[in-house]
Amino acid sequence: MSNTLKAQRGERREERKEGLAAPGKAREIYSSLNNLIERGPHPMIHIRSFFDLPPEAGRKGKAFSIANSTPNRVKVGGTIECLVPPWSLVRDFKAQKIDWEGYTDTYREYLRENWQRVKAWLQSLDNAEDVYLCCWERTPEYCHRSLVAKMIRLHRPDLEVELK
Repeated sequence: MSNTLKAQRGERREERKEGLAAPGKAREIYSSLNNLIERGPHPMIHIRSFFDLPPEAGRKGKAFSIANSTPNRVKVGGTIECLVPPWSLVRDFKAQKIDWEGYTDTYREYLRENWQRVKAWLQSLDNAEDVYLCCWERTPEYCHRSLVAKMIRLHRPDLEVELK
């Protein structure tokens, strides 16, 4: 083994020792963990199908539609219009006039065109309470809510996002 490699390994060992031996470091880690335990689970942005929405009585936080319509049986606090895909886009995808890549590109362009409204909505999100964003598709694989989840994670990394 070369002397350079031995020296590098020795430096890494020393760095690890210093990190573990730093008296305040362990206290800082335990303090952070205790704060998390005391605070409980963080509020979350739940993005899911209307069919997976918990009943209103057992739900923490408000539910909003990000779809062109809402089932009659589901009570929501409104529709987030800037996230609703144009009906023509949904229709073309369901009729297989465009594939998922075409849908994704068109939806992202729609979000760019409406960026001021989308940005204002993103900034309005409060990380103190749960929010449910719902649409019709049962799974997120070929649904715009997967794109909404990516957008929120990108522009609001301080929020926890659950995609179902």
